[in-house]
Amino acid sequence: MAMLKDSLEGIVAWVDTEYPGRTSARADQDRDVTVFTVDPSDGTKRRSFEISDEALSDIPPETILADLRKARLLDRLRADESYRPLYTSQRTLVG
Repeated sequence: MAMLKDSLEGIVAWVDTEYPGRTSARADQDRDVTVFTVDPSDGTKRRSFEISDEALSDIPPETILADLRKARLLDRLRADESYRPLYTSQRTLVG
């Protein structure tokens, strides 16, 4: 459980550093995902992305962060406020 907490905190810290504002993470147990919500400090609309619980438990946080950077997740969130991808245990963004 500590590893999951570290993963969540690391992802939130990365988003907060790269996308100024406030980022939160909450479990959606009905869908087996964690929803990360970004409230940008520039007043633009809230953005969200999801990571499957399976990915969070099976993939090291450094690998998840590297994949999200490579996929340019935050640039894509900035460009399209309706974009809400899911990062899966196959190390891909869907959506």
